[in-house]
Amino acid sequence: MSKVILVTGISYGLGKTLYERLQRNPGFFVAGIARTAEDAGGEGFMSMKADITDAKSSLTALERVKAKRGGIDVLINNAGIVGEFKRMQDYTADEVTKLIEINVKGTFLITQKTLGYMRRPGYIINIGSTRSITGAPNKTLYSMTKFALRGLTQSINSEMKKDGIYSTIVCPGSFGTVPLEAIAAEIENLINLPLEAHVPELIMGGML
Repeated sequence: MSKVILVTGISYGLGKTLYERLQRNPGFFVAGIARTAEDAGGEGFMSMKADITDAKSSLTALERVKAKRGGIDVLINNAGIVGEFKRMQDYTADEVTKLIEINVKGTFLITQKTLGYMRRPGYIINIGSTRSITGAPNKTLYSMTKFALRGLTQSINSEMKKDGIYSTIVCPGSFGTVPLEAIAAEIENLINLPLEAHVPELIMGGML
């Protein structure tokens, strides 16, 4: 039976690359969501408009995947934004709220809701950054949100691995130094690893 993979944030960048690449694997059925996605589908894929910061929107998408494929095996939390890089004291409250809303709250909510649709063993891949590992000048806000994904990954493994749910954080450097296809290929390799070969953290490329 094909693995059912849900990818968030498929409209552009790494999410789009992942969504398209994974469809080429005959062992996968790939569902994708984004706020600007259009409803489409075929034998091995489906895309849906959904907002990960809205629990109702996420549940509607998850129900559609369940109705079509019975459940989800892999969640790839790719959706997120970078925002502006500037001094810590220059961020507005609205900018702080926006990054936390999407990068942290949205990722947590879609993960939380997906658990009820996930078959065992289930796998959650969080797309972090090398900024999930170290902070840097003028990147305080972005780095803070990406550190949160590292904490989420570690907590999933600590709390849920015994129940058959495990997680990896993938931390690419600048996309200028690590091609999107190379990152997508590594993620595809992670999906194909057996549970006993689980890699909790994968760091790729130079610092962003």
